[in-house]
Amino acid sequence: MLKDLEPSNPAVLSPKQFEREFGISTSKQNKLRMRKSKESDGIYALPFFKVGNKIRYNREAIMQWFSKLQEKEQIK
Repeated sequence: MLKDLEPSNPAVLSPKQFEREFGISTSKQNKLRMRKSKESDGIYALPFFKVGNKIRYNREAIMQWFSKLQEKEQIK
């Protein structure tokens, strides 16, 4: 059986790399990915893509997602 390889491209993160870097558990990531995006109230789903059956994150899209969350907090 092949070992689950981590992406070596710094622009792409696996869920484990995401957890180590941003401190959001893989179970919380699952919930955030499945969330329905609602721009009206500032709730956005965590952006991801799949390679086969593996979840991956684009670093740039994640940073934009964090920016949207930060903007929402500043409006409150």
